[in-house]
Amino acid sequence: MNDRSVNIEQLLLLSRTMLDLAKSGLWDEVVALQTERIELFSQLFRTPPLSKQASSVIEGIKVILTLDKELIALGVEEKEQLQDVLLHIEQGKKAVKAYVS
Repeated sequence: MNDRSVNIEQLLLLSRTMLDLAKSGLWDEVVALQTERIELFSQLFRTPPLSKQASSVIEGIKVILTLDKELIALGVEEKEQLQDVLLHIEQGKKAVKAYVS
């Protein structure tokens, strides 16, 4: 196995791990792995792939894009839930303020 295929395999593993963590609500860990993943992407694209490596890189990137779509959807869902929580907190603060005044 060459360095580039190891690199794409590492990227796939990281992407799957990030998705699993997101599904578990462990967003701090997702963010930490994203930093590592950015570095691996940088290494992957430092030089163009050889023609014999191109198909495996393309297939790996397609899988990563699919995983990222699901990860983004989970992120949007989490953001909406947090906005709801913040709205309820703000409403509670207003109620307390009205009661105390």
